[in-house]
This record gives sequence, C-alpha cells and structure tokens, in this order.
Amino acid sequence: MKQNAGVESTQENINSLIGAVQNAATGLDRSRNLLRLWKIVEVTIMDQMAGKSYRINSDFDMRGYSIKERQRNLAGDAYLVFFMATMDFDRTLGVPFLAYIVQKLGWKLAVVKRDNAKRDDRIKISSKMQINASEEFAEEDAFAALLERTPNEEDVEGDCFRRDAILKIKRIAASDPKIAAYLETCQEVCYQGYRGSDAEVARYMDCTRASTGNYRKKLVRMLAEKGMDFNTLVAAA
Repeated sequence: MKQNAGVESTQENINSLIGAVQNAATGLDRSRNLLRLWKIVEVTIMDQMAGKSYRINSDFDMRGYSIKERQRNLAGDAYLVFFMATMDFDRTLGVPFLAYIVQKLGWKLAVVKRDNAKRDDRIKISSKMQINASEEFAEEDAFAALLERTPNEEDVEGDCFRRDAILKIKRIAASDPKIAAYLETCQEVCYQGYRGSDAEVARYMDCTRASTGNYRKKLVRMLAEKGMDFNTLVAAA
C-alpha cells in the first residue's frame, strides 16, 4: 500500500480513525478525522478509481484520458465513495478497510458505466428519431410540392413531367379506395391554395394527422411495389 510521506498507514491506525469518524461528537471532529484518514488512503483510492475506470471504460466522456486525467475528473466521486464507505464500515468483521473500499469503488464504476451505456443508447435512439423525423417531413414536403406546383408556361416540358407523374400516382392509388380518396383530397387542398401537408389534409378528411401520414406512407410503398421511386418522380416533375 502506498503512503503519503510521514503518515503512518497501518490497519490499526486506519481503524482507529474510522472509529473516530463514526463516533464523532461534533461535525468538526468528524471532518478533522476524515481528513486524517483521507491523507492515508487517498493515493491508493485514487489509483484504484482511475485504474478501474480506465480498464472498464466506465465513462464514455473520458475516452482517451490518461490515468492522471481520470484521477482529476473522478476526485469528487472517489471522495464521496470514501466518505460513505467510512461511515458504513464495520470494523468487527475483520475485513481490511482498503479492500472494502476498493470493492465499493468497483461497484460505483459499474453503475456509472451502466448509466453511461443507457445514456448512449438514448442518444442513439434520439438521433435516429430525429433523422427519421427529418426524412418524414422531407417526404411530406416533397409530396405537397408535387401536388401544389402550378403549371409554368415557360417550362412546358417540366409541366408535362409533373402531370405525367401525378397520373401515374393516381392510377396506382386507384387500387385502394382509402388511398385514392386521400390523394384526391390532397389535390383538392392544393387547388384551394393550401399547402398539402398531412395536417391540412387531415382537417379536410376529418381524421387525424397520423392517419393521413399513414396514407401517404402507404402510397409511397405502393409506388415502390410498382417499381416507381417517389423521390425520382418528384425530381422529374
């Protein structure tokens, strides 16, 4: 066991200080004895804390950190574990205090790693949801733009492509009455001068936005089953 210079670090001395901390008459006495005990065990605790953290990669935010850097970042947690272990330690069991606290440090780091893993999973899920939401709105916007785009006399060819794309979509949608009604409502909404968003179409159809969103997704799937890529249709139009 490493020792601070000039400090006696025998198990007897450690146990004596633990008893003084646990039975302190005042907060000041407890603090003074905690400080004395900390000076004896600090190096060992910090070495163990940083070393274990490095080996199990307990905190993803500290990837690439050296042992010294981890010691600085983990100092607060290490002292808290030390304090709680000192208050809970049963000297009558005959277990060395340092062995006891090293076990506590391991448990603490395992909890930290578990929590970090959960947080990392939440971040990944959140990112995936944001990406999916972005793709969802992009598809909705593209669909609305295709239907609401007005003829351009200076772009006869482009307008022909647009009309052709809509006719193809209508023919495929006709195989499902609900989808056909959805598409017809989309066009009506656009002709009335509104943006053909899921929410606006839902208002006309007297249903939920989720329902019109599902209709749109189904229509895109129907197009794909017929070998027609929705994005290609939009781009061509």
